[in-house]
Amino acid sequence: ALIAKYPNLKINVYKIANQFFGESITVSGLLTGVDLYDALKDKELSDELLIPSNMLRAEEDDFLCGMTRRELSERLSVPITKSGHDGFELVDAILGVKY
Repeated sequence: ALIAKYPNLKINVYKIANQFFGESITVSGLLTGVDLYDALKDKELSDELLIPSNMLRAEEDDFLCGMTRRELSERLSVPITKSGHDGFELVDAILGVKY
């Protein structure tokens, strides 16, 4: 529906395997910066990478592995933006809606 309304919008969705805790763990809050880097380093990332805010430690800007959002952003050469946890918040982040 977003692509129909915004035909110039390009969205890439990639599966991220949890190598840190094991692939049977499918909770986004337990993915690490290393997991993201390993899965995305050879992918087309366009202008921005959106991640749910629960991937980062509460009140911090780093992943469980200790890598910071800034470090991952530099390694992947793309800005990383935190979005909310639900679909509405993700759509708002995709469209650049700020609160």
